[in-house]
Amino acid sequence: MHDSASVLIVGALLAAALGASLIAGRLRLPGLVLFLGLGMLIGSDGLGWIDFDDAKLERTIGVVAVALILFEGGLVSRWRELRTVVLPSLSLAYLGTIITAVIAGSAAALIFDLSWKEGLLVGAIVSATDAAAIFALLRKSTLERKMALTLEGESGLNDAVALI
Repeated sequence: MHDSASVLIVGALLAAALGASLIAGRLRLPGLVLFLGLGMLIGSDGLGWIDFDDAKLERTIGVVAVALILFEGGLVSRWRELRTVVLPSLSLAYLGTIITAVIAGSAAALIFDLSWKEGLLVGAIVSATDAAAIFALLRKSTLERKMALTLEGESGLNDAVALI
């Protein structure tokens, strides 16, 4: 596939995602529901535009998606507000993610008869929260703003900790 076709496809997908977000807002649904539906539609079991057997393509799409999600989260978050919750967010992201990974990894190793290395890998995968889901849910929640900001900060930071 040529680079120009790739750019056109990415642009069309971003436009479709924007449309899905606007429709979700009007229907009072979480945008993630329509994003998942869009992903299933364009996937190998739907229209077949993206072959999910291509690990390199999946990785590229995942990296770009995470970058866009975190970029969007950074655009709507104000440093003035986040500054007040940096320490709790960092401690939750680092300590909470590591503790969750160790507990979930140990359980996976024991329950599924995996090696400790494989179990801890499963724990690391499970310990990372979905930043997009957290950002979308907390923006419309009735939680105290400081608590919501702390959780948003933690969800934006913990993916890096789980990856490490």
